[in-house]
Amino acid sequence: MDELLIDCSIHLDGVPLKDVRTFKCGHGFCKTCVETLFAGPPPFKCPTCRKRISRKDGLQIFLNPHRPPTQSGTQSARRASDIDIDLTVSDDEDSAVERVSNRRKRTREHDGMLHRLHQLQQQVLAVNEEQGALKIDYRKLQQEYAALEAQHAALKGDYTALESQHNKAQRIFTELQKKYDAAASEAQQWRESCQKARADTSAARKENKTQADKMAELADRERDFRHRAHANKLASDKYKRKCDALRQKLENLQRIQHIAENPEDQSLLVVDRDAPDILEHAVDEDLLDEVRGDGLDVDSDYADDSGKENEDEGEELQPGPSHGRWLRGRQATESLDDRERPLPEDRPRPAVLFTSEWNLARDSTEYKRVHDTKKRKNQEDAVIGARSSKLVKVAPTWGKVRANEEKDNTRLRPLSSPKNMLLDRSPFARIPPAPKSKSALPLNLDSRGHLKGTVVLGSRRKFDKTS
Repeated sequence: MDELLIDCSIHLDGVPLKDVRTFKCGHGFCKTCVETLFAGPPPFKCPTCRKRISRKDGLQIFLNPHRPPTQSGTQSARRASDIDIDLTVSDDEDSAVERVSNRRKRTREHDGMLHRLHQLQQQVLAVNEEQGALKIDYRKLQQEYAALEAQHAALKGDYTALESQHNKAQRIFTELQKKYDAAASEAQQWRESCQKARADTSAARKENKTQADKMAELADRERDFRHRAHANKLASDKYKRKCDALRQKLENLQRIQHIAENPEDQSLLVVDRDAPDILEHAVDEDLLDEVRGDGLDVDSDYADDSGKENEDEGEELQPGPSHGRWLRGRQATESLDDRERPLPEDRPRPAVLFTSEWNLARDSTEYKRVHDTKKRKNQEDAVIGARSSKLVKVAPTWGKVRANEEKDNTRLRPLSSPKNMLLDRSPFARIPPAPKSKSALPLNLDSRGHLKGTVVLGSRRKFDKTS
């Protein structure tokens, strides 16, 4: 059986008749809309007439529709406005009249409502057209919304990345802030240290300036002291030289006094045989070469010239007479052989074999034999480094000795007899000088009483280290 459909005045759609609920105001609505209406907040009003209604006033419509016989079953689903409805209320007879009157009234109202419905349908068509346009706009807005959603998602990802970077930067900033605070405190300490160092530097500069002034003053004092020390040193050296000279003079005087206390017989002058003889006319007798000395180890009298003796030893040992002049540029010591010439007090005769006293002539008879024997003996017993000597007669005086030369048959003669040369007479006693008519050779003596140069005074007694 086909159901009768009635349009609901709320949602404007056809609903079955059994689902329609009517109220005292005469308006009916579908069950769904009524439930929605009463689900809201009270007071409840009719959506059509705005009168107060209640849930219990809603009644169901019971109608028996009569269809014509010619109508097919396909036309059964028609609208209520197109069907002749016999509103027979299945109720008692008392209420039927009231209901019929109410139904008529409602029918008139329904006609008004249908008119309004047609107007509303036209409005709905306009609204539908507007809704289509709005749907198009809605789709566009949806597309824009989707694009914005995608952009929002991208921005949200960027925001997340930036937020992570911001958090990282915030942590780094926090660490840097801590480091900055530590560096600031350390810088403050360094500033304080720098100020203290500046104060110390200023004090040190003042101290250095003070020390520099003191050093300059000390340098001036040092220069003054050095100048004084140099002057004192010069004066001291001068006084030392004076003292040394005075000491040497004193020693010389002491030696002279010692020599004066222990006189010697200096009757002979020993001359180097190779030295040039200033006595040009003197005869170079071979017998003079026989004289040798044994006192060559004296402390200081002859030590300075001993080295030069050894240098000239090779030349002196060569045979042959000497030529040239005496005392010309050579420094050498002479030796005297006392072993063959005893002291005068031991032997009254002369120390050398001359035919006459202090006569330099040869002994023609025994000279050859005596000469060979003595020469060989002297060569065997001579002190190493000793040199041959020449014998010249001199007369000692105080401070100087003069050797006189006489031209008498090319022989040297004594200035005085041997009796005047005895040991009991002091060698430093004053003797009258020789006459000026005689040719005299002055020989300078040193402070010790010895001759200077290559000639020295000989003694008839042996030398010792204390003499």
